[in-house]
Amino acid sequence: MSKRYLMLLAICLLIGDIVYSQDLENLDLKTKAGNFFSGFTDAKPFQISGTMGLNMRSYNAFDTENRQAPFIWHLHSHLNISIYKLKIPVSALISSQNQTISHPFHRETFDNFKQQRFTRIGASPYYKWIKLHAGHRSMNFSPFTVANHTYLGAGIELTPGNIRFATFYGGMAKTQPRDLSLLGLNREIFNRKGLGVKAGYGTNKNFIDFILFKGKDDPNQIDPINQDSSFIFQNDNAVLGINGQVTLFKRLNLRMEIASSGFTKNAIDPETEGTNPPIPNFLLNQRTSTVYRQAINAGLSFDATLFTVGMGYRRIEPDYQSLGAYFFNNDLEDYTLNLGFGLLNNRLHFNGTGGLQKNNLFGEKATQLNRTIASANINYAVKTFTAGLSLSNYSSAVDYVLNLEQDSLNAIIVTQSASLNTSYMHLSELKNRHLFSFNFSIQEVTDDVDNPSVSAASQMINAIVAYNFTPSESAWKFNSRINYNRNELSRIRVHRYGLGLGVERKLIADKWFLSLQSNYFYSTGENIDNQTLSLRMSSPFRINKHHRIDFSLLYLNRLSSSNNTVGGGFQEVTGILNYVYSF
Repeated sequence: MSKRYLMLLAICLLIGDIVYSQDLENLDLKTKAGNFFSGFTDAKPFQISGTMGLNMRSYNAFDTENRQAPFIWHLHSHLNISIYKLKIPVSALISSQNQTISHPFHRETFDNFKQQRFTRIGASPYYKWIKLHAGHRSMNFSPFTVANHTYLGAGIELTPGNIRFATFYGGMAKTQPRDLSLLGLNREIFNRKGLGVKAGYGTNKNFIDFILFKGKDDPNQIDPINQDSSFIFQNDNAVLGINGQVTLFKRLNLRMEIASSGFTKNAIDPETEGTNPPIPNFLLNQRTSTVYRQAINAGLSFDATLFTVGMGYRRIEPDYQSLGAYFFNNDLEDYTLNLGFGLLNNRLHFNGTGGLQKNNLFGEKATQLNRTIASANINYAVKTFTAGLSLSNYSSAVDYVLNLEQDSLNAIIVTQSASLNTSYMHLSELKNRHLFSFNFSIQEVTDDVDNPSVSAASQMINAIVAYNFTPSESAWKFNSRINYNRNELSRIRVHRYGLGLGVERKLIADKWFLSLQSNYFYSTGENIDNQTLSLRMSSPFRINKHHRIDFSLLYLNRLSSSNNTVGGGFQEVTGILNYVYSF
């Protein structure tokens, strides 16, 4: 690591020393261990609660090919089991879609090579400061190391006193799809195993954590779908991180995360010898395709009585990766200031962030983007009127492959957006309720790649005006809406105009409701001229406190379409039945 990273590391260690000094006298692990089982039997020997449900969907299309599976069903359950004071939450999901069961390690059918998916089942029993994980679970150590990535395996969390320890091991879920054009198979070729360890000290407000993550593809997988090693590689990754925060003088908050990642694109490349690599060799063998990168995110804020002010710094070097997280923005550095305050007896709230951002940190690209970034949120609320205004312009980096014959294309996606949301409620003398709302949003997206002539751009505009009427002491409710959408992609513009009407009625108070909604859309644009009518009926029925049935029926009719190769329009009917048992 460079000197500035070592300096930031020293600051993190100082944070840990402050936290440790403040709470050392509360550790007393021997006493806590001796009292671990005290009170264990001060509860019922066995209890179970939760929900179990069955969801079924039927679909049929006329005058066109089916766009969905004709029939699918899902079984799901969430159970909370208690054995004395031992808590065991369990969740499970089984699906019949495509004659398989959905879970994050699915194996597709490709070139007559068939494999079966499995069920997503997991449990996390806990008692006092011990929590176990088994099955399909996820854990969150920090944004740059392990960030809620699903794994199939086992883990444990120990939090006696102010000790913070967690670890897991298992098969990692499928990584972020790389074929964004959907022209190829969105799966990795090798099974991936991951190990994570977090050891720290502190509370939720003041803590310091040391983190290790190791992820590696299994070279012994016996049934690869694609043997083309020029596009599918065995990845090997190790990440070391420090994450901490501290509150000083009750108002000054300091947070910081530093991570160093070593990523080997192809684990069968020959080994090389490096001088003082940031990741020790016993964690990651340095090879010709190994890349070492660092990331840091730090912030300092001051909370006053009437306002909050702060600053932030973020730097993520190009190609920074952790197999313990799904996606990273990278190749960026930004400095930000933020301010928040309330006025008019806190009826008006303002939160804003502004700063400078640049990419091309190593000067390896033909162009460099230097831009001002900003976001602002203004909200105003009184008894009958609310309004919110949001503005932002930010960027994100995306790495994707159009097809297997092309190299990866790096793009910076620049997004600018603005939205306005307002609502006004009027209560008449007869206690009838009138609610008016207006929502408007606009978003512009461009990708500033090196060749602007092939750069795609899009603009999306949405506007909705709605009115809801609820008569006093009536079981009826009425709603209406008018909406407009304009989508523009690569200079192709599509307009859509819509009108909606709906009615709801209580059939049995607090038990049975009936809702009818209708929507009409007219779309026009280049090679597009169609009308769509949709009708939806839904009827949730709560039989008693244990049983609930939800039924809905959707009818869609494409009235006309100039670019429909089938001919006239088409129709679709979808029925959904959902049963939930609570106990």
